[in-house]
Amino acid sequence: MPSLVHRGIEGRPLFLSVEMRFPMDNAEIQGTWFHTNLSGSRTLLVMFTKASNILNMTYRNRLRFKEPNASLLIRKLNQGDEGNYHLSLNIEFHNKTGEVFKGERTVHVTVDGECLNDPQL
Repeated sequence: MPSLVHRGIEGRPLFLSVEMRFPMDNAEIQGTWFHTNLSGSRTLLVMFTKASNILNMTYRNRLRFKEPNASLLIRKLNQGDEGNYHLSLNIEFHNKTGEVFKGERTVHVTVDGECLNDPQL
């Protein structure tokens, strides 16, 4: 994830991109996305491996998990989407069997009200 803060506009999609800097064919991946809202409540959004994912059923119409790089799309932002999004990865490279590398990243999302002067509306 290139930026640690993403500003979005209410009612618009927001893409939390992840860049894998290695060939996905050379590794096994296991990970999770969590959302911690402004009041501190933490919710599991998706659990995944390279082969499959389980999206939290209460968010299945609001989120889209993007394979194979573990990115997350929030389809239509609302104020409740503000907070921290935490990605946790476990990676085992095929040429280093038994050695698991851990990676974590947290991005803070803010949601601004819709701008009536925006030419994209």
